[in-house]
Amino acid sequence: MATYKSDIYTIQSQSTGDNRADGRLLAGKVRQATASVTLNSSLAATELINLVELPKGALVDPSQSFIQLANPGTALVADVGVPSDADALTPTALTLSSGGKVFFDTADDAPLYEVAEGDELVSITANTATTITGDTALRAVITYIDRN
Repeated sequence: MATYKSDIYTIQSQSTGDNRADGRLLAGKVRQATASVTLNSSLAATELINLVELPKGALVDPSQSFIQLANPGTALVADVGVPSDADALTPTALTLSSGGKVFFDTADDAPLYEVAEGDELVSITANTATTITGDTALRAVITYIDRN
């Protein structure tokens, strides 16, 4: 019978070298930043919605992060990212046109994203914004692992 090792245990069971696994994955705290914004009818393509600043070194879990909103109007397509990469947290643009709960990344192998220095600000970039209904409430929940 075979025995399999996780990524963490593979590091911990090394007989030579550094066998210390990433402390964030062993003893980090799972946190959720919840940011709300009210969209207005003047929202246009390429505009930014700044959501939250996360701690440098935090590990964002896109598979557990989402946007929730009512039907915002005719069309709303957006990316979620950081200053150096506008779609860092959404490998595929999010279609928010029908509203509902839309996860950042639903891939089975969605990687964790490490927040680098200078990239602490998480923002939504509107790619398409057509006939947005005024006073539409949008809530973004960003799940991350932090050591602090």
